[in-house]
Amino acid sequence: MFDARGLGTGSVLITMLVAPMPPALPFLSSAFGDHMVLQRDRPNTFWGWSTPGDRVTVEVVGTKASATAGTDGKWTVRVKPPKVGGPYKVVVSGASKVELQDVLVGDVWICAGQSNMQMSLGAALNGPAEVAAADEPNIRLLTVERAVAYSPVPTSGGKWAVCTPESVTPDPWGGFSAVGYYFGRKLQHDLKVPIGLINASWGGTSAEAWASREGMASVGDFDSQLQEIAAAEKSGESVFGTYADHWILQNDPGTPAHWEATDLDESDWKTTTVPNGIDGLGVKEGHGSIWYRKTIDLPSG
Repeated sequence: MFDARGLGTGSVLITMLVAPMPPALPFLSSAFGDHMVLQRDRPNTFWGWSTPGDRVTVEVVGTKASATAGTDGKWTVRVKPPKVGGPYKVVVSGASKVELQDVLVGDVWICAGQSNMQMSLGAALNGPAEVAAADEPNIRLLTVERAVAYSPVPTSGGKWAVCTPESVTPDPWGGFSAVGYYFGRKLQHDLKVPIGLINASWGGTSAEAWASREGMASVGDFDSQLQEIAAAEKSGESVFGTYADHWILQNDPGTPAHWEATDLDESDWKTTTVPNGIDGLGVKEGHGSIWYRKTIDLPSG
């Protein structure tokens, strides 16, 4: 049995502060790879990082375009794609050289959203049969690896793959998006062109979590939070840690009241059994922080 106390406002917040060394930036962004799809009928933008001043050339079936890496090492090249179809080879050369094989030209779509988009094909109606039949060589898949950062990051994980039962995978939440797959299959069968699907969905995430600081500033509803972050940066404090501490103090009375203390008076706490839902805890609309307390005895030694 657990004692539980709920709050009616705020959001659930779990804080982990880790400061790993950033990895070296790749010569060619991880957004590009074997089996990818280029967008038809318009120039495609390639980018990566190299030695400042390096001349980088992107070649697609005889069509070349070049650019020079800036002082920060970033380079960007726009090159026209060949006709719809493929497979083609893309060569990116400069201080390093990368060759991309089995590249198609068609239409590219981003599949973003929360859990409705994240739910994989294996969890859909007749999911196992749909996964087993997902042999679509003209559909290519890229699932962006999920990661949390305090500011926009230049790269993300994930690799392009040909759509097969193995690449879709039967995992109900770890496989490719069911909505994205059905959408792409319909387009490919109707338009008869290769389809590239980029799955960037993440269940439960808010729109604000995906927006840049500049974008949030244009809204006007987050000025105080942005000012607090800017002040913390200027003073050299840990931005997220400072903001998280302030958020907890403002929205979670259990922290300053030390509800974790061993001598806390629990007489007004409710008793509940876990695992269970929160309907019986008196938490309105299911929003807020919930504290659970349980006392256990550990044997000595």
